Amino acid sequence: MDIKKYKGILLDLDGVLMNDRFELYQDVRQLLYWFKLKGKKLYLCSHNNGGHYLLKKKRIYKFFDAIAAIYLSSDKYPNLELLRALDRDMPKNEDLIFFDDQIAHVMDLDEIGIDGVLVDPKVGLNKNMFNAFREPEIDDFFANDNCCPCVRK
Repeated sequence: MDIKKYKGILLDLDGVLMNDRFELYQDVRQLLYWFKLKGKKLYLCSHNNGGHYLLKKKRIYKFFDAIAAIYLSSDKYPNLELLRALDRDMPKNEDLIFFDDQIAHVMDLDEIGIDGVLVDPKVGLNKNMFNAFREPEIDDFFANDNCCPCVRK
């Protein structure tokens, strides 16, 4: 799988961006920044009704093109119609990749042509996942401690 081919990235909140104590996983801010530098559109798809609040509190809200508390609007996960209503320029299904910690959710999207990646909720979204996607420049990107202005204290 080549991450470069995707125009949009769907991300779950719990177990992907944040742990069960509502702390961001270590690499999340830098990865979101890296995705935006690469021109990717980012979408939050979560059953967590507090997604807007948590993203604002953790100062990562600005990275997302659309955010939806999916369980409020659909029995199928995620509700792409809701996300497309929020962002009319959302890429087509074949141009999207989905990161989630629930295999059932990944399989739901596979049924409609969206590639999925199962994330281990013990470690969440992290740069080592992308080495597997043949992204050698990510190591160079992470080698620079000041690469993401939002990471500075």
